[in-house]
Amino acid sequence: MSTVQQAAAQPTANPPGPTGGGKRRLLPRAERRAQILDAAASAFAQRGYSDTAMDEVAARAGITKLIVYRHFGSKTELYQAVLESVFARLATEVTDRIPAMVGRGAVPSALMVVAREQPDALRLLMVHSSREPEFDELVKRFDAVAWSVAASVLDPTGDDEVDRWQARTLADFVVGGVLGWVEHGDPTRDDEVVARLAAGAARLAAGWRDRELDDPAGSVAAHRQTCGQTADLEDDR
Repeated sequence: MSTVQQAAAQPTANPPGPTGGGKRRLLPRAERRAQILDAAASAFAQRGYSDTAMDEVAARAGITKLIVYRHFGSKTELYQAVLESVFARLATEVTDRIPAMVGRGAVPSALMVVAREQPDALRLLMVHSSREPEFDELVKRFDAVAWSVAASVLDPTGDDEVDRWQARTLADFVVGGVLGWVEHGDPTRDDEVVARLAAGAARLAAGWRDRELDDPAGSVAAHRQTCGQTADLEDDR
């Protein structure tokens, strides 16, 4: 079992649901709401917002659709609540786990553990919601948290703009790598992938900090100038 798997192997309570073929159990309002959110998160993550019906959410929760509508007036309201819940949980769990991780792999390790524990949540926030423009604000908020976490573990370059883009580049690299691996990779190799992501992130960071590069900005400017001159020549024909 990998280190990531061991960290993720914590006992979790079974979510409330139907009790076999007996009478439906009455739950406090907050507990019922949480049950609906869990069922909806799973459905939305697997089928996407457009293809998920409220009937399916109700069936997964083991309740009637009427009960779902007592808590959420529309599918849009339910989806928004799911995203808010998922965002808060993922952001908290990733940032809380980082101090317990060791070395430069702390961020990818923490993210890998949470992604293995809650693959539907990460998939929902980073894949499905990004395809729905009306929910883009939540994705931006998660991105901002990821960039902030990346910035906290990076050495500053002395250039604020470079520091911002360094953090964004590394966060996107790590989040994309972890999400892709959790979707398609072998869980027994999680530690190996974390190590490779950490090494790749270190090389990316070194590239941002490298002040020995041959004026890349000047090269871009020269390229633009050349392209502009070529366009002028074409216009003169």
